[in-house]
Amino acid sequence: MAVPRLIHVSGAFSSLPLLIPLGQLLKDLGFPADKNKIIQFVQRQQERPTNISEERKQDLLNTLQEKLEEGKQYQNVSQVTTAAELVRR
Repeated sequence: MAVPRLIHVSGAFSSLPLLIPLGQLLKDLGFPADKNKIIQFVQRQQERPTNISEERKQDLLNTLQEKLEEGKQYQNVSQVTTAAELVRR
C-alpha cells in the first residue's frame, strides 16, 4: 500500500487521496456508527458504481480496519477521518 502524502490545510494535515473518497463513501451513513457499521457500509458501497477505484476503496477499508476503535461510537465523518489518521491537527 502506498503511503499517502500529507497536505497542510488550515492548521491541520490531511491525506487528500484517502480523505475525499472516504467522505464520498460515508456521505449517506447514518451516525452514530461503530467500527463494524462503518466498515460494512463502505463494503456495500463497493457493490455500487462510484468514481473511486477498487484499489482506493481497499486502501480505505484497510485503514479503517486498522485505525478505528472497537466499540466506539463515531458521531460524524469528521470523527472517522480523524480516528483513521487521515486528518491530523
